[in-house]
Amino acid sequence: MQISMAWLQALLPFELQAEWVCERLTAAGIEVSAVMPAAPVFQGVQVARILSVEPISADSHLVLCKLQVGQETPQVITGAPNARPGLLVPWARPGALLPKERQIASATLRGIVSEGMLCSSAELGLDDDEHGLLELAPDVRCGDDVRLALALDGDVVMTLELTPNRADCLSALGIARELAALAGQGHVPVLPSCQELVVERHRPSMPVSVAAADACLAYAGRLLGIGRQDGYTPTWMRERLRRSGMRSIHPIVDVTNYVMLETGQPLHAFDANQLRPPITIRWARSGEDIALLNGNTMTMQQNMLVVADGCKPLALAGIMGDASSAVRTDTSLVFLESALFAPQAVRSALREGAPHTEASYRFERGVSRRGQQLALDRASALLQELVAAVAGPMSAHGLEQALPSFVVRTRRVAQRLGYPVERKEIITIMERLGARSEPYPEEEDALLVTAPAHRWDMVCEADVAEEVARLKGYQHIPRHLQPPLGGRMASIKQADLRLMVQQLVHRGFFEVINYSFISWAMQQMLPGLQALPLANPLSADGAVLRTSLLPGMLGVLRHNLAYRRGLMRMFELGTVFDGQQGMVREASHLGLLMTGDAMPEQWGAAPRALDFYDLKGEVEALLEMSGHPERSYVPLQDHPLLHPGQAAAIYHPDGRLFGILGTLHPNHASGLQIEGDVVLAELFLPAWQHRNRPLAVPPPRFPGMRRDISVLVPEPVPAASLVESCRRHGGTLLEDVVLFDVYRGKGVDEGWKSMAIGLSFRDRKHTLDEGIVQKTLQTIMLGLQVDCGAELRAAYDHHQG
Repeated sequence: MQISMAWLQALLPFELQAEWVCERLTAAGIEVSAVMPAAPVFQGVQVARILSVEPISADSHLVLCKLQVGQETPQVITGAPNARPGLLVPWARPGALLPKERQIASATLRGIVSEGMLCSSAELGLDDDEHGLLELAPDVRCGDDVRLALALDGDVVMTLELTPNRADCLSALGIARELAALAGQGHVPVLPSCQELVVERHRPSMPVSVAAADACLAYAGRLLGIGRQDGYTPTWMRERLRRSGMRSIHPIVDVTNYVMLETGQPLHAFDANQLRPPITIRWARSGEDIALLNGNTMTMQQNMLVVADGCKPLALAGIMGDASSAVRTDTSLVFLESALFAPQAVRSALREGAPHTEASYRFERGVSRRGQQLALDRASALLQELVAAVAGPMSAHGLEQALPSFVVRTRRVAQRLGYPVERKEIITIMERLGARSEPYPEEEDALLVTAPAHRWDMVCEADVAEEVARLKGYQHIPRHLQPPLGGRMASIKQADLRLMVQQLVHRGFFEVINYSFISWAMQQMLPGLQALPLANPLSADGAVLRTSLLPGMLGVLRHNLAYRRGLMRMFELGTVFDGQQGMVREASHLGLLMTGDAMPEQWGAAPRALDFYDLKGEVEALLEMSGHPERSYVPLQDHPLLHPGQAAAIYHPDGRLFGILGTLHPNHASGLQIEGDVVLAELFLPAWQHRNRPLAVPPPRFPGMRRDISVLVPEPVPAASLVESCRRHGGTLLEDVVLFDVYRGKGVDEGWKSMAIGLSFRDRKHTLDEGIVQKTLQTIMLGLQVDCGAELRAAYDHHQG
């Protein structure tokens, strides 16, 4: 939101300094993101009146304008389409300096001297409208400097970044109220005066009926006869509109926009001659159409609130009116509307595709519960002044809205803030905010607080604590050591995801965060899972809910490779969705992706690309850290994303699937234009949540033994099968199993391989007996023969210890 400092100053009884305003607003949670002068630097530009307009030739759109500038009568050639006699416009005389250091000089065109230039608002840096001359209001004086005529000097425009709960600050009045409270001035009565409004009670009123009282909480309307068609918007109003980001259009429309910016209450003006009474606020009927002011025709749904007359809908309530009832330059009778539409009703229409407007932006956040009559009277008074409007009586419904009241306990506010707060201090701050507070008879230190009408975000005791801290100043909160906050201890059987993330970061991985939506093209990489399409996707790149983290991570990889990033280690912790069997299920997954060289370039080792086993090592480290030392790997042959010869599924001994890992299929790598091997894994975290309780084991008191065996196994048998078989048949004496060599070649038949396994034995209660170890070794060998088809090649005693 943009607001002029001069406008705020006009509403407040104390002097404002731009630096103080920016500092206090930002510290109070209303960020001032930019402060700009009301206009850039330019000089030598004066107010000129166009006396005559003559074309310079029949084949040109250029015209020669004769001007009056004080006592001077220069002539200027222009191509502006809105140049016409009687118009007041900015004239840059020869030698004038415009923004961006543009120097103006006289020129000759087709033998005609053009003295200076007539300026658009864009050429003066006031806004971006460059399609015609800046039309000045009739109340400026011909010959005056434009900077003086528009009061451009000495004013700045602030850009505010408001959070959704502070809709009360979407107006000059709201910001002025906030500044008054921050300055400790109390709830300054800065409301615009409407005492000059004259209402002719004998004039007819417009009958109004509210058929959707749950969505239209309050409604006020008034008929106004337009007494002067040649009325205009004065310069002061045009400039306040411009400095707030709006353009002057027509006196009636300008007044409605101005009052909205001033009070925060949106208004709408209908051409009453086009209406068929009564006015009814109701829900739309399915299939009804409305031709909106923006030129679009919309078919409405039953959950959209409309303002209608006896024949048709006239407006999407709180959003935009229809074109047929819009006011025009010849409108002689206006029906002016000021309403309180429920935020959820406006949001519902916006979700159905209704256009976002300045009015809807305010209504969906909440406008003042009791500001409708004030805004209607203010606009009526301005129209009486500008176009000699004759105001009729007001038609109203529900203007006295109930305000939320709640109990505030002083001790609870102090507990929330962490420092002492006095009851008197809370009362003072509530008064500064315009809230009413009174003693609560049932509790000694409690207050009954009634929120001000414009604050939708004050509904409970916690909100009062926030306001106390905010107005007192966060910088004044005393500093002291705070004991750790209590909380439920995580179960020792649950894997700590934070530790997993920290471990990955320490091992050189970068975290990526993707949207939960992916494109159909990315989803088709995983054809086995049923995708969940979105009803109203924002774009084709986010048309379905993801069923896996891997396609999104591959998209991040492709983006980074475009910037020549060679080594990539990334992980993502996120939610995936499954729509099989007609149900939507969510699950947390952890994705890993690695590509590039295993080590940075150096002289001490030859470069080597990351491979399947590097990724397996990272997964093994996570499994060990999370308390899952026992697992097995089963080859995957049919995963659509992974290379069939370099993919595996990870299982717990009880059958839980921990996840999958493997190398990206070459077809996908080629389709994504990814060069080099990419290894990736997706871990299914629900299966990781339970682990065995860690047990403290004392250091061994008795020596152990190690036996190394070499076995011949068929080529397809994985090493994990050998290790698992050894553990299963080794009993309690087997302490550790390690595979330390694989041999293929001379002495080993084709289709076979020799695998060397180290077996460590220990009895924690007695010294090991050689015979018992030998018997256990025979049991292990028999198990390897049955489970894996292994044949003993050699066995020997490695060492004791």
